Amino acid sequence: MKKIIILSLMCFGVAAFAQKVSTVSPEWTLPIDGKTEAIFVSEFSGIPVVETNKFCFGIDYEKQEIIWKIKRKATVVSSVTLIPETPFACISDTLIDVTNGNVILENVYYVGQYLFPEINTVLLQVQTKETEQWHFVDMETKKIIWSKDIPKDGGFNLSFKTDNFKPSFIGKNIILKHKKMLYLVDSSNGNSIWESEGDPGNFFLDKNEKYMMTVEKGGGLFSSNEYGKKVTIINYNTGQKLFKKPIEIAGSFVKFIQLDDENVLIAGRDGFNIYKYETGEQLWKKDYEAKKLNDVTITDEGFEVLYADQKMIVDKTTGKATLAKPVKVDEIKTPTDQHEFENGIIRIFKKSFASYLDFVDKTTNQPFWKAYLNIILIEFNNANNSFLAKAYGTSTEDIGYYLVQADPNAKVDKRNINNLPPKLFLEFVIPKEITSIQARDNGYFLLGKTEYVFLDLLGMVVEQNYFKFPEKQFDAFDRNLLGGKQTEIAEQDKAIKRCTVRETKDFAYFLSGKPVDGETMMILIEIDKNSGQQSRVFNLGYNRYSIYEISQVTNKLFAIIDGQLAAFNL
Repeated sequence: MKKIIILSLMCFGVAAFAQKVSTVSPEWTLPIDGKTEAIFVSEFSGIPVVETNKFCFGIDYEKQEIIWKIKRKATVVSSVTLIPETPFACISDTLIDVTNGNVILENVYYVGQYLFPEINTVLLQVQTKETEQWHFVDMETKKIIWSKDIPKDGGFNLSFKTDNFKPSFIGKNIILKHKKMLYLVDSSNGNSIWESEGDPGNFFLDKNEKYMMTVEKGGGLFSSNEYGKKVTIINYNTGQKLFKKPIEIAGSFVKFIQLDDENVLIAGRDGFNIYKYETGEQLWKKDYEAKKLNDVTITDEGFEVLYADQKMIVDKTTGKATLAKPVKVDEIKTPTDQHEFENGIIRIFKKSFASYLDFVDKTTNQPFWKAYLNIILIEFNNANNSFLAKAYGTSTEDIGYYLVQADPNAKVDKRNINNLPPKLFLEFVIPKEITSIQARDNGYFLLGKTEYVFLDLLGMVVEQNYFKFPEKQFDAFDRNLLGGKQTEIAEQDKAIKRCTVRETKDFAYFLSGKPVDGETMMILIEIDKNSGQQSRVFNLGYNRYSIYEISQVTNKLFAIIDGQLAAFNL
């Protein structure tokens, strides 16, 4: 336990601000029974949940009273799991409605959820001792519509495959997937219309909802492809696979075009062909080959295929090229991100181990310049047509910050690996742990777990402050040194969380301390993101194990002070 105490103490730097600021008093306080372990806030309902060593409490922040309590089960990890985007939580092994404490399920452990906003429902996946279950819950009435047992997952599976599969609401039915089984389920009662073996990365329906095409997962240890090469066609009404072996297309799946009720064009990264829905039979003996295929469209002349920096017209009947040679075009590449300024568009293209960006004309898409920059973080600022990027240099150890004007007339030095146009390489010391960059009207606010920097629009440091934190994070190697003691690891996680910044749209909050009569009072310092200036201070008492949380729904700070829950208005 000695390490843990040292860790916690190291978090608390003494506040060293010269600015005169106001100290905020609590709006109200409420006694809490037991030693508080944590505070959680439901961002759906705004209800704070206080976890102690004895109970978990739900608090009505308007009436300032406890609305429910559930006995906490002994565990080295938290007993509280708030279910995102819902009013539900799993407290120990009890699923409840956080707003009133009504029990929905008992003796279950939360696994995951999927929302169906079109019918205001959520599918909850939970685990019991015997099996896993789906529970389809009405978000308005908080009642279970139906429940369904599914095979229990076999445990953790290490996979580098890309899975884009999402449950989908189609008509009155829901397409679901668990382990290596597809389900078409009646949304009114949970009954399976059909079950079909398969573990696709995604699926697509024809316009008549007669055929379902499932596409193999993509990716892999050294691959960034979204999909694989294998396509299976299923009768949507029965779940029956229409042929034994999947279609193997030319390269990873790109798109499909339904040509009529019987035929479908399926394109991969290396070419395309036409297939019969019912048999999987190819119309053309050989695929039309087109390396780096980007798109296929139907025109009056035939299929127009764009690949790499070329365009070809392909005969619809024979699959043969109709032009003597391909037409040269600008190579089509899809940016992973882009931002529009008044004088052009910055586009970012990321590859496996590198990235580059260009600045193009909004009308013609012609580039003004192109630059290689291995981006970690980037933020755009319309106030002066600039962007600030955190990026690698020549190695992953070499990290810098680049402030760049989006200038169409800039000259680019192509010999430099980071050949940006006139750029400002920020020379001040910013630790690598900066995790977000936020554009403001008058500059940039850079935020880390225990530090921040405010820059003006020219990249000059206006404010920079750091709040003491352990030099060494507790990564997997450090944890192994503890001999796998889960209690100590859990305590370290709590200590790190206590020291980590909280934030709202316009403010950041850092835990610190100030000397008072020979003791250290814990304080939460509010930093204005528009200036980097300290604006207010919240006194949290003399307990160095400060427990607090911020609600962006209610705009309140909840903290434990001298055994009481204190609520502050932000």
